[in-house]
Amino acid sequence: MKQDKRKRMRYDVKYPVMMLTSHGVLTGETRNLSQHGAFIRCPHPLQVNERLFLIIELPFDPPLELPAHVVWSRPTDSGDDRAPQGVAVRFTW
Repeated sequence: MKQDKRKRMRYDVKYPVMMLTSHGVLTGETRNLSQHGAFIRCPHPLQVNERLFLIIELPFDPPLELPAHVVWSRPTDSGDDRAPQGVAVRFTW
């Protein structure tokens, strides 16, 4: 668990995610999760402000089903786990 610059607790967790987007269903994996959003590692970049619906598979609970929008997107993978390809999303519940 670590604290980011915005002073929101983020949990380093890797959970499978299905993202329902305007382009269809994409899959990914959370890399961190907070009360307000998540970073999702995924092979297909999404556009900033794109709206999507997330289904996050939790190990011991029913899946989280949340509306969200893309805050920022990193389209290329540097091969460095500190800067992986993926998207940051904010939950819009």
